[in-house]
Amino acid sequence: MYNQKVRDLVYLSMLMAIIIVLAFVPNIGLFRIGPISFTIVHIPVIIATIYLNRRIGVLTGAIFGISTLIVAYTQVMETPFTTDFLFRNPAISVAPRMLFPYVTALFYDNLRKHLKNDYLNVFITSIFGSFIHSILVLSILFFEFMNVLYLEKAQYLVVNTERIMVPFFNTEIEINFITDALKFIGFVFLTSSIAEAIISGILATAVIFALRKLNQKLGDQEELLNQINKK
Repeated sequence: MYNQKVRDLVYLSMLMAIIIVLAFVPNIGLFRIGPISFTIVHIPVIIATIYLNRRIGVLTGAIFGISTLIVAYTQVMETPFTTDFLFRNPAISVAPRMLFPYVTALFYDNLRKHLKNDYLNVFITSIFGSFIHSILVLSILFFEFMNVLYLEKAQYLVVNTERIMVPFFNTEIEINFITDALKFIGFVFLTSSIAEAIISGILATAVIFALRKLNQKLGDQEELLNQINKK
């Protein structure tokens, strides 16, 4: 039991280090194409949640969120060409990253009661966790995007209370304040979120079962050593 706790602590430390590296090193954990950002930083959080437990998942989620907050202040320019500067708000950068692993853990515990194949359990839960992460972040991002004062601070040109003009791919496009904001969020969800979910399902499942196999092998070795010492 003691050795298992030590191994779990080592795995946790590795996952936390991976999160920090992915978050802070440009173009490793965050890929940007125009105004759309793709991230894989949430995958170690999903792995920690499923392989360890929900409390560890929330902890790694908090590290993910705080790292994002720091990056938004230190590496992101405040321009209308991206929405990344909005992550300077902890309600967007930190809160959803702490909440989604908790919801993911609840889903996984529930799914195991109905589905016996644990490979499918982990794969489905990893996809679900990625979607929950995207939904939570994008939902809060939408309301922040709709804040006129924040848009003015971000140097968006407010024409009147109903319509605005924003530079988008270097083109002045007139957009309806509410409907086109929803279209933008929907576009982000249909592009980055689906890709992130598929990648999460594949990578998280592979890593979790690799860790389980390694853990079982180490446990078998310890048991063998204990039997030898007893003799």
